[in-house]
Amino acid sequence: MERVSSSRDILTRIVGLVPGVAAGAAIGSVAGTPGAIVGAISGTVLEEIGADVASRLLSPREERRVGAVILAASAAYVHNQEFRGQTPRDDGFLDGGNANGAEFVEGVMLAAKDSYEERKVPYLGNLLANIAFNPGMDLGTANTALRLGENASWLELVVLGVFADEDTYPMPRHELPHGHDWETWSQMAAARRLLEPPRELLKHAARVGARGAPGYDLNLDAMSLTSGGSLITGLMELTTIERSERDPIYATLRAGDPDGEPRRADS
Repeated sequence: MERVSSSRDILTRIVGLVPGVAAGAAIGSVAGTPGAIVGAISGTVLEEIGADVASRLLSPREERRVGAVILAASAAYVHNQEFRGQTPRDDGFLDGGNANGAEFVEGVMLAAKDSYEERKVPYLGNLLANIAFNPGMDLGTANTALRLGENASWLELVVLGVFADEDTYPMPRHELPHGHDWETWSQMAAARRLLEPPRELLKHAARVGARGAPGYDLNLDAMSLTSGGSLITGLMELTTIERSERDPIYATLRAGDPDGEPRRADS
C-alpha cells in the first residue's frame, strides 16, 4: 500500500502543475478535482508507469505535458465507466509493471512528454484510456495506433476529425483545393500527406473509367478513412476536437464548390 500511496501522491502533484485551461481541456465533462480524477486509475499500470515517468528528471514543460496526459487519460477512464457503462479490460494488460500494457503506457507518456504540439496531448490520453477498455486490442495494435498518433501533426489530426464526422461535415463534389495563401496551402498539404505513404490514413474511392480502365474518384465526397485512419480517429476520439478548430478546415475544403453547397456523388 505504501507504493500505491506514493504513486498517487506523485500523480496528484504532477497533474496539479497543469494550467487551468489545459486542465479543463483534459478533463472535459468529468466532474471532480484533478487529484480526485487520477484516483480512477489507482492500482493499474497506468498509475504505476505514470508515476515512474513523472518521477524522472523532466523540464517544467515536460512535467506539464506528462501531467496533462495523465489527467486526460484518467478523465477518459472515468467517462468510459460512468457515461458509457464500460468495464476496464481484465486480461492482465493493466496489471502491474510486468504486464504487456506497461511498455504501451510508457510509450504514451513519453510521446506526450516530447510533444511540442501540446494540443495533441489530451487526445493521446484518450488513446491510452480507450485501449484500457478494449480487450480485443493487443500490444502490437496498441503500439501501431500510438505511432500513428505520435507521428501525425496536430493539423493532420484535425483534418481526420473533419473527414470522420460526415454528419457535421458533408463533403462537396470537387477535388482538394489548391492553396493560394499559406494557411490554405498548409491545410491542404496536411490532407495530401494523409493520402500518401507511409501514413495513408485517407483514401480515394476506386472507380472504373469511361474505357474500363481502373482509376480513382478524386473528389472529396469520394474520400474516406482507411482502416488505419479509422483506428486512430476512434481511439483518439478526434471527432471531439472543438468545432472552432475543425470549421476552418472544412471551409477550405468547400472552397471552389460551384454551387456553394455540399453535394453527394448521387445528387
